[in-house]
Amino acid sequence: MQTILERSETGINLATEREYPLIVAGVTIYRGWALAMQGQGAEGVAQIQEGLASWRALGTEVFRPYFLALLAEAYGTMR
Repeated sequence: MQTILERSETGINLATEREYPLIVAGVTIYRGWALAMQGQGAEGVAQIQEGLASWRALGTEVFRPYFLALLAEAYGTMR
């Protein structure tokens, strides 16, 4: 999970710098999932929700079911 967190940080920075908002949204979702899997459920869920909102605002539905499954798994860590 640490590798996912590190690479997601890099991905967010590069995509922001190069102005690729869809990539920022997707990587934010993965970062949130990784945080949740490391025991930071509330922070992870918040980031996934943020990424999903951005994803949808950009007008795409591709991968949404998969991202919602990641959100469900993240919620599962908050028991």
